Amino acid sequence: MLYLHPDRVKLSLAKRDGPKHKDVYRKADMQYGRPVYFVNEFHEISKTGTIGHPDLASAEKGKNFLNGIVREVLTFTDDFAKW
Repeated sequence: MLYLHPDRVKLSLAKRDGPKHKDVYRKADMQYGRPVYFVNEFHEISKTGTIGHPDLASAEKGKNFLNGIVREVLTFTDDFAKW
């Protein structure tokens, strides 16, 4: 949001939050899942709606993140079209 719509972000209100317990079958981050796992809904793991350290966010990081996602989706769609 800082990259796409910085006027909609109130970074001064951002608080660090997220899961406080460790559970091998519940993950806040789908990248680190096991073969079987559950992904929690935000309200189940965060009182503020954030996970991690939103105070470290920047428009540049958002731009890099978005560009990476777009690149991966384009790669997938190009590969999928060849199936």
